[in-house]
Amino acid sequence: MCTVFAQSEVTSLLAKRQKREDIARGIHMAILNRTLSLLKRVSTTPDIVFAGGVAKNPCLKNLLSDALGYDLKVPEDPQMVGAYGAAMIAQKS
Repeated sequence: MCTVFAQSEVTSLLAKRQKREDIARGIHMAILNRTLSLLKRVSTTPDIVFAGGVAKNPCLKNLLSDALGYDLKVPEDPQMVGAYGAAMIAQKS
């Protein structure tokens, strides 16, 4: 999903007085569909960790969990997972 195009599309939909809830749902579904298409390229198991700032979005977490058919594991501070990993790699260097 191109963020520039998405922003332009949202601006256009708001100007057309589309409901914000409908726009938000459309954005969530676009992210969900893109994520599912990427997950099809790799094998998945019920042991998926949903990390990054987006994991703090309960709507997207629930949509993805429902689509996959199992619960997702979300760390306490999911937005920090990448930084923790980078720090661990740096510590080994």
